[in-house]
Amino acid sequence: MEFASTQDRNRAEGLLGCYARLSDSQGNAIPELVYSVNGPTEKLAVTTHALPTAWRSWSYVEFRVPGVEALEKRVPELSRFSYAWAQASAFQVNAEGRRAPFRWDLSEGKLPAGLSMTPDGRILGRVDRTVQLGEYPLVVRVTDAAGASAEKRLVLNVRENPTRAVEQSRMTALIHGPENIPPESYSDLAKVMERQGYRYVMPIAYGNGDTLFRWPVRFYRKTPAADVIPGLKKALDAEGIKFGMYLGQFEHIPSLFQYDQVILILEDAMRRYEPASFFFDWRGPTQHYPETDAWYSMIRSYNPECLLILNGTNMPQNGDWDLLCQECREAVWHVWPGEHLNWLFPMLADWPKTWNVDSWLTVNPTPTQERSWSNYVKEVISLIGEGYIADLDHTVSSSATWAQQTGKPFPPVSLHDNSTVHVHRQIADWANPDRQPSLKPAFTNVDPGPLLTAEWGYNVISTDRRNLYLHILKNPRGKTGLPSEGRLTAKPLAASQVRQAVWMNENRPLKFSQQGDGLTIDLTEVKEDIADTIIRIELQQPLPENAVRRLAPYKLTERDEGKQVPGNLAWQKPGKLLSLDGQQGLGPSSEVYFASLAVDGDPESFAVAGGHFAWTLEIDLGETRTVSRVRIFFAKGYPTDYAIAVSADGKKWTEIHRGAGTPHGKYEHIFASTSVRYVRALSYKPNRRGQEGGQMCVAELEVYEK
Repeated sequence: MEFASTQDRNRAEGLLGCYARLSDSQGNAIPELVYSVNGPTEKLAVTTHALPTAWRSWSYVEFRVPGVEALEKRVPELSRFSYAWAQASAFQVNAEGRRAPFRWDLSEGKLPAGLSMTPDGRILGRVDRTVQLGEYPLVVRVTDAAGASAEKRLVLNVRENPTRAVEQSRMTALIHGPENIPPESYSDLAKVMERQGYRYVMPIAYGNGDTLFRWPVRFYRKTPAADVIPGLKKALDAEGIKFGMYLGQFEHIPSLFQYDQVILILEDAMRRYEPASFFFDWRGPTQHYPETDAWYSMIRSYNPECLLILNGTNMPQNGDWDLLCQECREAVWHVWPGEHLNWLFPMLADWPKTWNVDSWLTVNPTPTQERSWSNYVKEVISLIGEGYIADLDHTVSSSATWAQQTGKPFPPVSLHDNSTVHVHRQIADWANPDRQPSLKPAFTNVDPGPLLTAEWGYNVISTDRRNLYLHILKNPRGKTGLPSEGRLTAKPLAASQVRQAVWMNENRPLKFSQQGDGLTIDLTEVKEDIADTIIRIELQQPLPENAVRRLAPYKLTERDEGKQVPGNLAWQKPGKLLSLDGQQGLGPSSEVYFASLAVDGDPESFAVAGGHFAWTLEIDLGETRTVSRVRIFFAKGYPTDYAIAVSADGKKWTEIHRGAGTPHGKYEHIFASTSVRYVRALSYKPNRRGQEGGQMCVAELEVYEK
């Protein structure tokens, strides 16, 4: 099978091949089918030359998006994209010979814990997270139908999965507006980030509301920001920080070059900068979903440990990403990871790779008052304490308005002139107190701790499992801070396991004693820190690896699955997201808020169109019915000018209501009985950014005969 193109050299250069699979009409494997590279031969032989790498904690080669059946039932529109769902067949060792079927086993060696070989030669399972890294010598044996056998020595290499490095670092960062940083300040910025504890930093390299490339990409070498990425990479490398690249939505690029060339842009980045990670911000238009697999495959062919971070929701057509980012947005404690949209996407609970969440929060410029740096510290520590990865944005962009209000120059002439750097400097100073050891070991290179949860705060453990860290703080998530009784008990922990306890903020040892199954620490001399009071417990011996969990536990948010209100004719009927005039079909906002969510019987879900502030929701009842009542519920986003219209044929429409909505408003519109098949909710306003209401969000649209 060969693919080629002579029409466009760049397109042909970007074609890497394809996957092919022989299956039945339902896409399932055909029983007893024997695969062979060379076909029938006189001599039986094993033809597999090498085994793919096994990544610890990950499914071995095979990849299936879990939960798609429940997802399709909940959001029927997703079935249209099933062709693009991420999947990979199980790895199978191959043989050549004449007397099939072949049967397989191991004559020497043993697969790592979690993996097994089936009689037909497939290697299945998930590598246990405590498996020792390294090479596992094996001898695979194939036996044909006549009883003849052949063997071959192979090696299975077990490596730590790519997400583990960022799990351990616990702190990542984006940099918005890097083109506004004076080049002579790159080194200064990198030093501030290192002092805060960052190990992965990803400046915006392309996009985020614009089509600006920040490096001399091969198709647009004259970009005005060509020196940004090369300069920042050099500065970050000098501080030992792993460099990554943020890439915004690619749907805007056709004005510059063709969408098929995106893979070449990514390859250009890999060759020039060898990034340790890519941060993909909301994948892009639905017609381009199939390219995702090619992008990821190309990147991994250069570096299989390059971390692929997906910002948004883990839609099944978004490929086999490594790490999911969920935005806490622009306010401290605004949205918490693990609680965002998990009612809608059941596959979040069981991903073929380990389930990781990076939580992004930006530090907003505030011209009228100082930001409370300690609040940002508390959120970062709380995220890490609950097992997540904290991403505190180093937005360094400035604005003419902010500069005028603060008396700073614009454009900025130094790092000191941007709107948020003072917050990051304060955090860095807190993490590195004068004449005291750094506090960074307490929240970087750590895992969630083995102790029981407690009201006073969080416990984490160093990745070498030799030090426990107690973070005593107050937050809106129920943590109460320093105990008033002057002591705390950490359970389960024996005094015989502990070498010493240290109040890290002042580097002072503390007294401790055994109390039941816990270690009681005397806090009478400890003063509450403005951000986080930290106690280090040094252990006599490291804890065993299986005693420590690595990730935040998945917290399933209980939601009503949606029930039909008696008499509601619109329940689970097909719908469309349209432009205001109804002439153009629209995609869902954020690739998430499909029309079906307005008729699913669950008022917590809602439909929103993407790309148009003014838009129309249309529901098809399937047949003409006599209707006299329509109910509409809005979510937080609401229209300030909306209409309800009905039609028997989808051509001639009758408006039965025109008015304004409110946040979470519920409205009932009664009219004379009429024949109706189609019902529309039209949002005339808001019709642009920044208007009251934001954008119409339809939680439920119900239609009744009476």
